[in-house]
Amino acid sequence: MNPSLNGEGFYNVKKFLLLLLGCLMHVLISIKIWLKVLEKGWYFPLLIINDNIEVLQEELKRENPRKGFVRTAINGLQGVSPKIAGAVELTAAVTNIIQFAIMVL
Repeated sequence: MNPSLNGEGFYNVKKFLLLLLGCLMHVLISIKIWLKVLEKGWYFPLLIINDNIEVLQEELKRENPRKGFVRTAINGLQGVSPKIAGAVELTAAVTNIIQFAIMVL
């Protein structure tokens, strides 16, 4: 058995992954809060973003996230992001979500 995969090394990797997941969940929650304060004229793009973020949240909670669902959510976020010009903070947060989700694949 590889000594780096058991004992303290394994514990540190698991701890890091849990920390990373916690950070991702924080970003997802921040985006959802930010979406609630945007103008009503952005309703449809915001709905698409919200739906895809919910898919990512649920899949990333799973022990084995379904890659097809993650890819679909990433594609949905990438498709709507350019349509919300002027929302730099939201676009940056969505980009972070995409980067985190890609690591799951």
